[in-house]
Order: sequence, then structure tokens, then C-alpha cells
Amino acid sequence: MKRVEVLNKIRNDYDLVVEIGAGPIPYYGSNVIIDKFPYDNAERCDNIKLIAPLIKADASSLPFVKKSVDLLFISQVIEHLADPLFFLKEAKRVAKDIYIESPSIIRETIFGWSFHRWVIQVNDGKWIFYKNDLLQLCGSHFHNEHDIFFTEYTINNFEKLNNYYYGSVDKLEFEVSKTTALEHLSKVNHQKTDFPTNTNDITYSDKIIAISYLLFKNIMPNNIRDYIRRIKFAFKRSKYDSTIDFDRITKDKLMCIFCKEPLKDTDNPCSCGVSVKRLNGMLSFDADDY
Repeated sequence: MKRVEVLNKIRNDYDLVVEIGAGPIPYYGSNVIIDKFPYDNAERCDNIKLIAPLIKADASSLPFVKKSVDLLFISQVIEHLADPLFFLKEAKRVAKDIYIESPSIIRETIFGWSFHRWVIQVNDGKWIFYKNDLLQLCGSHFHNEHDIFFTEYTINNFEKLNNYYYGSVDKLEFEVSKTTALEHLSKVNHQKTDFPTNTNDITYSDKIIAISYLLFKNIMPNNIRDYIRRIKFAFKRSKYDSTIDFDRITKDKLMCIFCKEPLKDTDNPCSCGVSVKRLNGMLSFDADDY
């Protein structure tokens, strides 16, 4: 199953969808984007695409009252967090449903992202976090040498290369293992095995798709390709509100991160006397800014 097919299963009638760490490929149904490092691309591939209002905040201290978020969307971010258990506690406090996605162990082994703090495996619905100490044996090879066939493989094998869950956040379980990722993989892959190579299952339609993609990538000008991508994104986005009324969707849902009391508005001080800061016009609920 492709990622787009997974995302299409998400309901489009949520009132408040909050995305954590959107990056350059946000979820087209997001109403609010949360990011602690909005101007730092050290651990993402490009700038945040602002399809919704951006709030500066920590994923482990979300500025929302209890169960006020209809859907919390967090994709390819949980592996970066210092304390996933603390995040899960916070997610269960603020959200009703959640979509969560992360690289699988296979994908982590292939790419070897050094800045990922955790390697994650899902067993019987439980997300198990192993401290990332994997060696980057392939260096930057798989980051830099994407050919058409490898790209098609990653697109068509989303479920094999990623972990994901969509549903009630209260049913989500996390566990932090005392075993590191390298120790874990050393135990499960304790001996070398020769696996048979089978290329006979490549169908004629697979070849046509690969050739078409190659022509599209190398012949069509970049500006036309980008235009087509924008049209596709806009079409998906059209299922949701094209304009976002921030005050309406967050009314009675934002809270002070210090006294934990609901905020009447963001223009006046909270009952504890703290005013919400604005950085370059962006609301900040990040304690590090106070």
C-alpha cells in the first residue's frame, strides 16, 4: 500500500487537526502546525511549507486543553524526540485521534540517519523504541544515489519501510527498550544467511510505470513538474477548508503552558499574568522563549 492510500483513509470531518513537525511535505488536512525549531533545517530536508498557521511549541508541552485536538498528526518526527514516553502522555492528554508514522528498522538500516535518536519496531501494536546506535555502513550512498527503480520501490513498499498507526490515541502503546538498536539487530540477525534473488516477479506494467516515470523526470521541465505537483496538492487540499479561521478553530482550546489554564485570547495576558509571545508574528508557546 502506498502512503497516499494510507492518508486517504483519514477522515476529513475533523474540526481541529494539529500537525507536529510538518516540514516541506505537510498533511493537506492540517489546520495548525506545531514546530519547536521553525527556522532550523538541521534535521529536515527543507523549509516548512506553511499551509496553516504555525505555532512555536514543544511536542512534549502542547498548548491545548484536554481532548481539544480532534486529530494529532505526527509523521517522521517521533524518532527525533528526546522522550517519546513523555510525548505519548501529552498526546493522550490533548488529542482524541492520532496519525503517527516513522521509519521502520529496515529503512533506518538502509539510510542510517545519525540524528534519529530512536529506531522503532512495532510488535502486536506496541511501538518499541531502541536507542539509535546503528553504524552508517553505507555512508551517504542511499541518500544520494536514488535511481528510478529504488524510488519506485520506496513508493510502492510504504508499509514495509515505515511504521504507522491511525486511530484512538488512547489505544497507542509505547515502550522504551533497555536494549540498543545495534544490540537488538545483532540478536535477531545473529548469523549470515544467503537469501535467493528473485527478479521474475517484475510485471510488464511495473516496467511501463518505471519507463514513464523516467521520461517524466528527465524530459519534462522542472517548472511543469512542480506545477503538476501543486495542482495535485491543491486538489487534495480542496477536500478541506481552503481558508483557515485560526481564532474559530482554536477558540477555548488553547491554554497557558505555565498555569495550564485556558486562554480567552492570545492578545491579552493569561490569569497568571503571562502574555503569549510573538516571534516574527508567530505565536510562541515554547518555554525556552520566556
